[in-house]
Amino acid sequence: MTSPIQTYLQTLATQLQAGNATEHTHRPALQILLNALLPNYRITNEPRRIACGSPDFEIAKGEEPIGHIEAKDIGVDLEKVQKFEQLKRYLPSLNNLLLTDYLEFRWFVDGESRPEMTVILANVDKKTGKLKPLAEHFSRFETLINTFVTTPVVTLRSPEELAKKMAHLARLMRDVMLTAYQQEEKTGTLHGQHESFRQVLIDTLTPEQFADMLAQTICYGLFAAKCSMIPSPPAPLPEGEGRFS
Repeated sequence: MTSPIQTYLQTLATQLQAGNATEHTHRPALQILLNALLPNYRITNEPRRIACGSPDFEIAKGEEPIGHIEAKDIGVDLEKVQKFEQLKRYLPSLNNLLLTDYLEFRWFVDGESRPEMTVILANVDKKTGKLKPLAEHFSRFETLINTFVTTPVVTLRSPEELAKKMAHLARLMRDVMLTAYQQEEKTGTLHGQHESFRQVLIDTLTPEQFADMLAQTICYGLFAAKCSMIPSPPAPLPEGEGRFS
């Protein structure tokens, strides 16, 4: 009986032989493989954009996202990809990430590589262009996928980590807002808000400073609002009074 991994590699091999495959061509095959190996999880191809960008896949347990996958075309040098601006945004923001070229899978937890877990399912023969499956790695791949979705990822360990996380999110928001400001018409909403800030607060406020100020206001304002929703512990009973007295 053909395993899901064998079926996946056969599909990739067929697509490669066609000679016109792209990075996106192989996405459905990877989703089918993930669905087969993770039947109790929700696998979303092209999930909605998040603050750091648009990872290719989101893995969720129920409604809770627990990991992401970024896929590059077969044969792309993943070592170089890790130095791209895109990955520099993803790694500090995505606590549980797989980076793959559909054949090699690299795992990152809290932005740190787990090289001991890297798995290569097949190589491409340089002479023929055909896939050469590495069947001895199949069980390691299944272990990697199961570990990827079941390993608890500690997102915050200290107030310092919270501060760094929020500062990173604020920077992402600032960059997005500045780009939006630069692309909209001068009569746009952000330009109007910038002018209001200049008139009321600082008349020399630059677009860059405005984007930074607005991002921090939103980021830390939402954090404060979230904190205000956390219920306070019940007040202690006066000494000598029992709950049922």
